[in-house]
Formats: sequence, structure tokens, C-alpha cells
Amino acid sequence: MQKYRIIMNNQNYTKKYLRQYFQSQRDVLSISEINQKSEQIFEHFFENLSKIIDIHQQNIGHIFLPIIHKKEVNTEILLHQIWKNYPNMITLTSSIDWENNALIHAQITPETIFETNKWGIKEPIITQKNQIFNPILIDWVLVPLLAFDKKGLRVGYGKGFYDKFLAECKPEILKIGVSFFDSVDEIIDIQPFDICLHQCITPDKIFIFS
Repeated sequence: MQKYRIIMNNQNYTKKYLRQYFQSQRDVLSISEINQKSEQIFEHFFENLSKIIDIHQQNIGHIFLPIIHKKEVNTEILLHQIWKNYPNMITLTSSIDWENNALIHAQITPETIFETNKWGIKEPIITQKNQIFNPILIDWVLVPLLAFDKKGLRVGYGKGFYDKFLAECKPEILKIGVSFFDSVDEIIDIQPFDICLHQCITPDKIFIFS
């Protein structure tokens, strides 16, 4: 843990460095630690979201599914909580459209059948056109990341899928990051197309960005 405290005391870092560092921090987490921290994150998630929207009325949320070998936040915990307790929430996730290098967004339910793509990401098998949603309809999105800074800028895996996706959404969509770790001071190699989060939730804290 000493190494983690040292990185927080520095001023800024490149995306490449942060990608490598925080993936190494996630790699040492056990499955039980990941699930415990994920549950803490989603306790904060519901408390916070209820202050912004009526979570018992219909709303559309987009949730990424975790890449197991990358030891991402276990969002399947969130999905099962929504399906059990918030039936008016419509939950979406993405499949990759390799031909157009973009994401397709489909509704998922407890009955959805999934397959795993070459990156180890579960994707819904889309059998009907009415499963597919225009991103402009989405009210909130859970954004994957490896690191984030105090301005709400994030480091992903460098493929650019989420930056393209978020640019297609309505301006007021609520962008919520989730992370096992706190923010760094500054990511120095930000690009014009990088999109800021509104919030980032960790096991211990909710970061709010202006």
C-alpha cells in the first residue's frame, strides 16, 4: 500500500503510466476483495442516484459488463440489484460493431443470453431489433476506467469506444465512473475528444466534478 500512497502525492501522469500502474494494483486483488469493494461502490451508487432522479420511475441506464481477467468492478452485482428492486429501470449494455469500430447498445434482462467476445467481454446476443437503443435515449451511463483525475477526466484502455459513444449521447446524460482507487491529481496527455465524468464512485467516496 505504500506505493499507492506515493503515487497520490505526485502532480501528474501520462495515460500510459496510469494504465500500467492501476492495472497492476487491480491484479493483486482477490475475487472476494473485488466483490466486497464492488458492493460498497454500488451502495453509494443507489444513494447518490436517488438524489438526482426518481429511481422508481422509468429511466434508461447503460452498464458495462466486467472483463474478468482485467479485474474490473463487478457490475453484475449492480445489474442483479436493479432487476430485483427497480423494475422501472431499463438496463442496456454494449456489443462491439467491428465493421464500424463502434458500440451497439441493447437492452438486457435476466433472460438475456450472452456470448463472450475476443476481449473477454460478455455481449448480449441480439435477436430482435427492438432490443437496440439509440444512445440519445440513455439517462445515465456507468463508465469503465483504469484511473481518473481531480477534473473528472479518465483513463480507459485506449481504444476510444466510450469517448465515441458518449459523444453520441444527449448533453445532459449523467456520466458515472466507478473505481477501486482514488483520483490522481492530473492526467497530462488529455485529448480534445476526451469527455469528463460528472461523478466517480469508489468504495469510500463519491467524487463530484463541476
